[in-house]
Amino acid sequence: MKLLKTERRHRLSNQHLNDCMVIRLESAQIMDFDPQPAIDRWMLTGNRRTSYKRSSFKKREQVHAEAETVTESVTETETEIENTESNIIDIEQDAETRQSEAVNESESESESESECESDFEQNESENENRIREIVREMEIEREF
Repeated sequence: MKLLKTERRHRLSNQHLNDCMVIRLESAQIMDFDPQPAIDRWMLTGNRRTSYKRSSFKKREQVHAEAETVTESVTETETEIENTESNIIDIEQDAETRQSEAVNESESESESESECESDFEQNESENENRIREIVREMEIEREF
């Protein structure tokens, strides 16, 4: 009786305490208890929901449908990646051909290159002078 009526359960009535003691003495150990017969009996009585398995089945169907959509999106992504990779390969090949064409053109224009260098130097000095003039104009505008 002292195991059942503790400080936390000190308001138990005599009848309730007696019922708890009978349950404790006559029931099987928790390790030996098989809940299946009680579950079966509960499912057969009264207004119980007997379609509980169907709801879990519907959830499974939803999970499978979501998994299928994820799988489809993954395959779409994989095909996009493959297309991108093939595009990259095409671009690299195009760049190589352009580079080889540029090398061929540069070899043919190597003679005129020495003439262009002197023109480039003159254009570069002219550009520097123009930049200085623009900077001066901007400084003058800031002062006003």
